[in-house]
Order: sequence, then structure tokens, then C-alpha cells
Amino acid sequence: MRPSSTARTRRAGPPLMHAVANGHVDVTELLLDCPVCDISLVDNFQQTALHVEAQSQSGSLEMTKLLTGHGLRGEAEDSESMTPFMRAVEAGNVQTAQYIFKVSGCRINARSIHGKTVLHIAAEKLRGRVASLWLLQVGAAINALDNRFQTPLMVCVQQKRHPHLVFRIMKHLVDAGSLINAQDVNGNTALLLAMSNPAAIKKHHIEFLLISSADANIPNRDGLTPLWQAIYDGIHYPDRLRIIRILLQENCYLEMTCRGRLLFTSGLDTVYCYENFLSPFEVAMDSGYYKAAKILMLAGCQVKPEMRYDEHASDIPAELQWFQYLVRNPVSLKHQCRLVVRCILGQSIQSKARRLPLPEQLKFYILLDDLFAA
Repeated sequence: MRPSSTARTRRAGPPLMHAVANGHVDVTELLLDCPVCDISLVDNFQQTALHVEAQSQSGSLEMTKLLTGHGLRGEAEDSESMTPFMRAVEAGNVQTAQYIFKVSGCRINARSIHGKTVLHIAAEKLRGRVASLWLLQVGAAINALDNRFQTPLMVCVQQKRHPHLVFRIMKHLVDAGSLINAQDVNGNTALLLAMSNPAAIKKHHIEFLLISSADANIPNRDGLTPLWQAIYDGIHYPDRLRIIRILLQENCYLEMTCRGRLLFTSGLDTVYCYENFLSPFEVAMDSGYYKAAKILMLAGCQVKPEMRYDEHASDIPAELQWFQYLVRNPVSLKHQCRLVVRCILGQSIQSKARRLPLPEQLKFYILLDDLFAA
């Protein structure tokens, strides 16, 4: 049988460890029956033979039964406070994890040295079948917090690999009652964490979180909101305009400021950096993301007096002539009525507008669809 990656990377350990790591059931059985064999020995990672088997790519249920039958405990902890049960879930060895849990009575919500439960581990390693079909059924804590105060859902939305598996696990966690607006140690929600994950944006995970009642107006400790993040990233990633549209359809707050860092140079080498509290509109203007700035302005964003050009100024850049026009000229009464309706409807405006007894074109107008079509 082909040796596992665990066997190749293990630095030292008794013969029993090597036999288990390489999947030699017959050799393992002989060693266990030997009177001088000490099954309690651990390697330099403080792992028992059951740890080795649990995370082995060549593992088998037969080997697991053999080790547990000779008294190896499923709740023994290694140097990272991980039990064989947790290692099995981490490696995706479903049958091994289920058997160890059944015969050893492992604590389903035991924590690693990083505060992670087995559900955190399953969400991080994208063990979709384990997380969705079994762990939740046997009592895994859906809203357990690790050392960063992150729930399994928060851990899941940050994964960049296999977005279809991420979505499946997200759905099961949300359906099981995950607190979708919980905040970690930095104040980030699952929605904010997903905003910094290109895979989550590309595969419509943001839309799913919003449909599942994620609050688009909860800032983190620096004041960062999903809209601020979308504007900040939009100058480099054109697909962020779709996210801005979705957030505006949710009627997110336009004036919330975040502690932004502005960079400028003096000469060739000197770079100065200072912090200031900026609104999404100011970020769009400062970064040259004028398309988004125009949309925000038409959506009702207020313009500070110091940002306006003098009425008789002749040096207004061509790309900012729209800005001066909107500042000088009042919007139409029709547009003002739209903003009033949006204000009355409040948050989650998309679902509310869809239920109004209005023509479809008027619903699209309330949702600002015309601003993005231009």
C-alpha cells in the first residue's frame, strides 16, 4: 500500500507509528500483540498511533477498529490540542471520524489550541459531507467561536478553493441557524469577510448572504462596510460594480465613513501616509472611480461643500464635468420622489419593492436599475 504524506513528513516515532502511517494492518496487529509494545507512546507531535491513522490518506476503518480495540483513546490530544476525531475530520476520513466518535465518546465541541471546534475545521478544509450531513446532526455547536471570535460560517466564506463546496457548506450552516451577523474580534461579519474573497464575489456568495438576512450596514472596528469595500476595490476589479448595485438595492447607508489611508509622494522617494475618515463617495472620487461616484451621488449621497468646484472655475477636468453639473442643477422631481420612496421602504428594499403593486418598470426605477444601465 502506498505510504501516506503523513508517513513521509513524520520525523520520528516508534515502529507502531510507521506501520500505521504506511497502512500495514498485519504488521500493526503483530506489534500490538507484542508484550513490549507500548501503545501509549507518542511522536514528536505528541500524536498517538490513532492520530496517525485518523489523518492518514491511506487510512482504513479496519486499522481504526484495530487501534481502538487495543485501548487507544479517541479523546487524546496532540501538541495542537487536536484529538484523533478532529484529525479525521480535517483529513476528510468520514468513516474513521464516525467510528471514533461512536466508540470513544469524543466531545463533539472540543477545541484545538486555536479555539477551533470540529465544525470550524470541517468548514475550513471544505469537508462538505462531514459538515452538512453529520456533524450538525450529532450536536456540533453551530455558533461556536474560535480564538478570533469567528464562527464556522465566517471561516467558510473566506475559503478560496472549490467555491461550489463553499456554497454548499454555507447553505447548510445558515439553514442550521448560524448567526449571520455575528462579528469577529475585528468587528467583521461573514458578509464583510466574503467581500475580501474574490471567489465569493464571483460565485454569488454575497447575494446568498444578503438574501439570508445579512446586514449590509454593520461596520467593523475601522468603520469598513461592504459598500466601502466594494468602492475601494472597484477601481481595479470591474465586477465590483455588480456588488455595488446589489448593495444599493438593499438600500445600504451611503454616508458611513471608514478610516482610510491616503498616499501621496513628494519628490522621488518620500511617501507620506495619513489617516482620515472617508465616505464611500469620497473614496470613489479620490481613487478616480467616477462611474461609481456618479451612481452614489444620484442615489442620494451628500456632497460636502469643500468638494465642490467654484461656480466660475475654468479648470474643471473633463471627466468631472458631470459632477459640477449635478452640483449646480437640481435633480428632477421624479428622481426626488424615488429617493423619498427608497427612504420610506428602508433596508432590504429589493424584496419590499418587488411586492409593491406597481408596474415592473417603476419597480426597476425604484431599485436604481437605470443608473447602472447608463
